[in-house]
Amino acid sequence: MPLGLGSNLNKTGMPVVSHVTSNLKMLHRYNTGSVVPVSDGACSFTGAGTEDRVSITETAFNVDGAAYTFAFWAKRNVLGVLHTVLGKSDTANTSMIRFNASNEIKMESDTNADAITVTQNVIDTNWHHYAITITGSGATIVAYQDGALCADSGNLDDDNLTIDLIGAQNSGGADNEFDGYLCNIGIWESVLTQPQVKSIMFKSYSDLTTGSGSESENLIHWWALDEGTGTSATDSKGGNTGTFES
Repeated sequence: MPLGLGSNLNKTGMPVVSHVTSNLKMLHRYNTGSVVPVSDGACSFTGAGTEDRVSITETAFNVDGAAYTFAFWAKRNVLGVLHTVLGKSDTANTSMIRFNASNEIKMESDTNADAITVTQNVIDTNWHHYAITITGSGATIVAYQDGALCADSGNLDDDNLTIDLIGAQNSGGADNEFDGYLCNIGIWESVLTQPQVKSIMFKSYSDLTTGSGSESENLIHWWALDEGTGTSATDSKGGNTGTFES
């Protein structure tokens, strides 16, 4: 499994050995000033039935009582199937952030009663940046694609969001695994503003944590997924280092 490889895409969509930076820059439709490479690489997941995943220590996020932002870069190889970004190994239909078969972003907490879906602004197989903000206490969830607002989309009441996997959901769920590339997965225990979401898109962990900027405040996890070799996926902020599995 080519996990953790530095990769790019040529005009035909085939992977070539390089960085992901150039394609990610092309998606940026507003003036960023100095653009920082999003990552030194990306993690490749090969889809349904392959058991490609990153296993991390189980973590529960109190999405009803606390504020959070979940952000990540994703490139899907195919549309119209389930692609889990963050999930839980012992459940198929709860506790996850993923793309559903309707190409919506779906977030579901630890019970079936609490789920929201967000319609993307653009649906294709190109690289896109996503951010989902939650203000806690049943407040409205807001999602962004490439820094642009997607929708106000309901709430997750009276529950946690518990995850222990990146790129997969349910140890036996062959239709839940991500098929494509993921990198720069960050989790903040706060609500990032839209200007902050736009600013973090092209920043590495070192860029976020340099100086006294508010973008690194309340950052609790950061998986760049750019290791290139080995079996570990470093959590630069929270220490929840994962293990590449196949």
